[in-house]
Amino acid sequence: MAETKQVELFGGAMVCTIPAHWRDVAQIRQVPDNQEVYQDCAEETGAILVVEILEHQSDVSNDDASQFFFEDLADSNGCSKPEDRV
Repeated sequence: MAETKQVELFGGAMVCTIPAHWRDVAQIRQVPDNQEVYQDCAEETGAILVVEILEHQSDVSNDDASQFFFEDLADSNGCSKPEDRV
């Protein structure tokens, strides 16, 4: 099993276990305050971990939140819903 390390996210509000050879992208480029970004720098996998804090949506139930934010992300990136495809 690969060596891992624990990193504090958002000033210690959360902790995440990641591969030990991953680096904090904020050390090499600007990252928005609502994101933590880590990248695999030992292998050419292109793997990246982005943890993002999103704004609470009072009209979305907790049970529906993941679907809401996934669809919002897809829409923001120009992706269509399967039912919209011809």
